[in-house]
Amino acid sequence: MKVNILHSFIKRLKFLGRYENSFQIYTDGSHKGRWGSWAFVIVRDGKTIHESSGRARHTSSHRMEFYAALVALAYFYQKFDRGTAVEICSDSKVLINTMTKPQIRLGLNADQIEDLKVLTFNKNIQWTWIKAHAGHVFNERCDQLCIEARA
Repeated sequence: MKVNILHSFIKRLKFLGRYENSFQIYTDGSHKGRWGSWAFVIVRDGKTIHESSGRARHTSSHRMEFYAALVALAYFYQKFDRGTAVEICSDSKVLINTMTKPQIRLGLNADQIEDLKVLTFNKNIQWTWIKAHAGHVFNERCDQLCIEARA
């Protein structure tokens, strides 16, 4: 387990070191009762530069995870150069695996996955899985934004 964490950390440092103007986008999605919610936080140099959240009815947590990434990247590419490096950090293994492993079937979220693949085609993006509720400040902030959005 420790070897995987170290490998992930080194991979992340190499990615961020290649690009001077790099950003991290933390995303989260959740579902409780009839409501789903999504959130994202854009970070540069350890500081929040933008955050947003919202909610939707009759959805699933997976759809909200994908939607959070879609909305975050759409916002990001409106504000910043499309060549800017970005690391997407998510606690959703489904999202990360879908975007990093080409053999994953599209399934129920095919529409969102296709949109994400189009939006991220030929971009400097690193997809990173982070453990939920493990003290990652910006992941915890996304989680809180999701809770507030459902209220």
